[in-house]
Order: sequence, then C-alpha cells, then structure tokens
Amino acid sequence: MRFRSKKDHVLASIIQVLLMLVAPVAQGQPAVALDVKETPAFPVSPSNVNSFATPLAYYQGSIYVVSVEPPLSNNNGVNLRTVIRKGSERQGRWQWESAVIDEATLDDMYHTQASIAIDKEGYLHVVYNMHNMPWQYVVSKKPGDITSFEFKGDKISLAEKSTVKHLNKTPFPSIGTAAIPGNQITYPAFFYDRQGEIYLTYRFATRPKKAFGNRGFAFALARYDVPTKRWVSLGGSIKVTAGEAALPRGLSETEVKAFICSEGWQPQLLRLFFDRKNRMHISWSWREFYGDSPFVRPSYAYSRDNENLFYRADGNKHTLPVRLQDSGLLFPDRPESRLSSPMAYVTADPEGTPYVVTSEKGKASEVRYYRWDANEWSSGEPTPAGAQIFEIDDVGKQWAFATGLKVYSRNESNMNWIKAYEDTGSSRFGFLKILHLQKHGQFLVYAQSVDGKSAKVYDIRY
Repeated sequence: MRFRSKKDHVLASIIQVLLMLVAPVAQGQPAVALDVKETPAFPVSPSNVNSFATPLAYYQGSIYVVSVEPPLSNNNGVNLRTVIRKGSERQGRWQWESAVIDEATLDDMYHTQASIAIDKEGYLHVVYNMHNMPWQYVVSKKPGDITSFEFKGDKISLAEKSTVKHLNKTPFPSIGTAAIPGNQITYPAFFYDRQGEIYLTYRFATRPKKAFGNRGFAFALARYDVPTKRWVSLGGSIKVTAGEAALPRGLSETEVKAFICSEGWQPQLLRLFFDRKNRMHISWSWREFYGDSPFVRPSYAYSRDNENLFYRADGNKHTLPVRLQDSGLLFPDRPESRLSSPMAYVTADPEGTPYVVTSEKGKASEVRYYRWDANEWSSGEPTPAGAQIFEIDDVGKQWAFATGLKVYSRNESNMNWIKAYEDTGSSRFGFLKILHLQKHGQFLVYAQSVDGKSAKVYDIRY
C-alpha cells in the first residue's frame, strides 16, 4: 500500500556531478523487493532543513516526527513553531496527530531544528530551538503520548530569544541548571544502542561567561539512565572557575565533562552507531575557531564498553576529552582537505568494521572502511547518486539513500549497486534523515521536499 496524502565555484559543481555519474550503479539488474509506504505529507518551513537533527522516533507501531513549521502569525517577532506529530495506521487509513512544542522558534536554517527520542519506558524526549542557548528540553508526561510535556530545560524569555535572533547575542553565562548538563547548546542529536538505551550528542560552551571567542566550545556525549531518569555525561573533566561561568552559590570552581575539546577548534556533528555487538562507533569533523573557517579533518573513534574506554581505529587509546592532535583521521595525508558538509556519516558491518561517508569539496560523496589487514582506512569509493547516507543491516547488506528519494543496495563492497527504489512522483524529496530499525528490517526515512515546504516519511521494509 502507498499512502499519498553559502557556495562553490561552477567548476567544482560540474566535477561533483560528473563524479556522481560514474559511481558504480548496476544497470538492467532486478531491483530488490521492498515494501515501501509513504505517509501523507505535512507542511514545514524551508528553515526546517539541516544536517544534524534526528527528527524521527518509533514506538509500539507509531511514528513520531518533530519539525519546524510556519507560524500561525508573526506577532512574536521570532517567527516559527516546533511541532510534534504522531502517526499511525488505523483501519487501513493513515492519521497524523499533532501538538505544538514551542511557539517562538528562531528562524535559523542551520541550528534550531528539533531532535526526538523515546526511552525504554516509552517516554518522549524532545530538544529544540537552540543556537548557543540554554537547554530547551521537554519529556512527555505519559508513554507514547504527545498531548502533555514537562519542561526540563532552562527557561528563556521571548525577549532573550529576540536578542539572539535580531542582535546575534548569546548572553547566557550560567554553567546550566537543566536536566541535561551544559549551556549554550547547539546541534543536539539522539542515538540508540542495541538495548534501546538513548544517547545524546551536542555542542556546548565550557566557559560560557567569557567573550564569545574564548568560550571553549566542546562536544558532549551523554547517556540517559532510565532507572534514575538522569543524564550521565561521558568524557574527561575540565575545570571551570567562577570567572569563566556563573556557578551555583558558594562555588568558586567546578568541573564539567566533555567528550571532545581542543583549544581554538570546534568539533562538528558528533555521530554515533552501535553495531551488532553493541560497540559504539563515533565520527565527527573539525572547524578552526574563526569566522567561516572550513570543515576539515573527518575523524573516527570507537568503544567496546560505551562508557569509559575509547580508541582510534588503529587501537590507540584516547585520553578524554579527545584533542585535535590525537584524533584518528580518515585521510591523515591531507588533513586540511575541505569538506562540503561537516557530516561524517558512520555505520559498521556485522563484524564491526566501520564505514564512514564524507563529502569533500569538488568530489562526490565517498565511503571508506577500515582495513584491519593494513591498519589504515581504505581509499574513498563514490556513493551512488552522491548519497550521503550509508547503512549496513545485520546480515551485511549495504544501503545508500540519495535525494529523489532513491534507494540503492548491494550485498558486498566489491559489488555494483542496484537501484532498489525510486520515488517517481512529481515532487523530489531530499534532506534525508534515517531511523534504522534493525530488529524489524525497516528504515524510516524523513524527507523534505526540494522546495522546502513539505515533508513526509517513507516506511521501507526489506
């Protein structure tokens, strides 16, 4: 059943298109049999587009999405809304329910989108509307329910939001008092391990009281402990003094935990994947701390215990927090090669071999895997149709997702790609986000129309 319902040179662009065309895609081979359903489309703002958020969740047969949408009116001077939807099929018909999480979401294409996760008890966690701002975080009052939420962030007034939007000021000096550690938050994203535990990655300021260029932005990795309903930060400790952050009364200094932190640099978009043995695989890139600096140095790490011990792909142990000079680079011979996207998409095969997709300027998106025999990363292979999302299921089949929507598959790395599905509708959908439900043999694909005005979810069973 199918439910209806800033800029590179021209030459670089031409090169990229040509490289996409030569990506190995099998022609004339039979497509993989997939069961594909589409939910009815719903309205979103063009500012909903981003590369970091995780807007999809699944619980007891229902699909949950969070999006930035147009306002009902513009009278608050901030512009947009954050909306949550719950979708399910009832008596053969698809239905969306919706509720508003936030009525004053900043119109910011790269930073203020929402992420969602559902813990093992069924409670919804939503983080939203932040660019170097205090935590905006709610948890549902009932499992699986979108009608009522408890705010567990740090309150921020409409006037403060307006200051962020119109004056580009972020005067939030507190070390943070929300249920999730940290302040001046950006790029929050949720991930699940194989036992259903939820993890959260995000950027934060270790010295939020300092001038902007001295705030020591780091990336955090936190795990939600269901029995205690507390977020536990993983990483190494950093001392913070009262001159660097507004601390609770009576404290002249304290410590915060960071997973990645390196003076003068900002880590970018920390992504996680948990393999079949529940080992954590981690990818990210770097950006030097000055205006419009390029994205460089895609990096990788892993953990066997997902808590204390972290390693580079070559087995060298990390001291936490991870520093730039210790990062395990995907192409160490050219660390300053510029990326067109900060995202380094990570996955792993059933044996735990990591694969990472990167997008360098002037080149098509490429996937690399770690060669254990040579103790180095493989050379890059172009992905089909420039796909930036690459997944491997638990039997080792590889999947690539490209704008269109187009879905490609192959059984092994040395085989050609086969186009398994293509949406042939009149509107093209991209800006893809994937929730891979390994146990169900299922992909949920959140996609936004190329004109930016609508979104839908593809339910793909393999």
